[in-house]
Amino acid sequence: MIQLSSTLTSLVPVKRRLLQPLRKDLGLKIVSLLAAIALYIYVGAEHNNNPQITTTMHAQVALRHIPTGTEADPAIAQLPVKITGPRILVENLREGDILAVANLEGQSRNDHTVIAALQYTIPGLKPDAMDQIHIEGQPTMRVHLYYQISRLMPVEAAMPAPTPGYVYEHPIISPPRVTLFGREDRIHSVDRILVNPTPLANGDVRSDFRLSPIDKNDNLVSGISLSPDTVHVHANLLAAPPARIVTVSPSLTALPMPPYQLEGEIVRPMQIKVIGPPGQIQQLYTIQTEEINLEQAQHDVDTSVKIVLPAGVTAFDPEGRPISTVKVSFRIGRNNALLAPEKHAAAPTIANPAPKK
Repeated sequence: MIQLSSTLTSLVPVKRRLLQPLRKDLGLKIVSLLAAIALYIYVGAEHNNNPQITTTMHAQVALRHIPTGTEADPAIAQLPVKITGPRILVENLREGDILAVANLEGQSRNDHTVIAALQYTIPGLKPDAMDQIHIEGQPTMRVHLYYQISRLMPVEAAMPAPTPGYVYEHPIISPPRVTLFGREDRIHSVDRILVNPTPLANGDVRSDFRLSPIDKNDNLVSGISLSPDTVHVHANLLAAPPARIVTVSPSLTALPMPPYQLEGEIVRPMQIKVIGPPGQIQQLYTIQTEEINLEQAQHDVDTSVKIVLPAGVTAFDPEGRPISTVKVSFRIGRNNALLAPEKHAAAPTIANPAPKK
């Protein structure tokens, strides 16, 4: 017993020496332990496919199985969507990665507007990764379908301004007509096909030029094709022939029958520009119309009538456009004073003569 007690007594200093390092800076040791535990938890979460996060992005609309002979136009090109999934996947997504696929299979060409079901997908993700993503967006969208049609139209030349004292002869355009191909609404909006020639050094026009489809507001119509898309334009620059302004006069062969009478006339345009050989132009002051007969007219008359031009003379309206007819308005009135006296007027009454004595 005495030996055991002495042994335990000798161990006390040893225990104190062993515990002394543990007790030293105990507060710092506890803080380090807590930090290690927190770091362990954080690293474990980073290597886990969770936590799940949600973000808002836009899906690009993609059309599939468009009916043959039509062009499809979605009502909107991008759709807002909510994406939920593992943060490591969601945070790496960029705008344009998500597709909203509209399947038009089975739609008829007679359907100009259809409601198409949408399926959301991310082509850049593998199937197993895509299975972890949930995309929330509108289930359907409106899609417009347009026929692809063709149309044959003549070509007009917008000639450049000639040198003063010169004019361009009538341009020869080859081919004079071209075919338009494209969406029906765009084709129908084309008002004319223009070619804008540029002159050579001597002023003549003689080359191939590109065509422009133009609408009624003088805007270029895009999204259609032309065949051919260029034409050849040939026009020589010539010295301007003599010109003068003349008055248009209606040529009347008969006036209204009584009691109707002609009370006035208006010619539109009243004056025109004529161009032709010097000998003829110098003698022109008035241009007659074709003959007009008003014998049976009992009401106002509005008519279009051709003008009669001498050989070699060309006429133009005040805007410089070639003209061959004018509009004439006649004002017809009634005048009862023009009525003829009755053929069988009553005989005058004569007093009975006094009897003879």
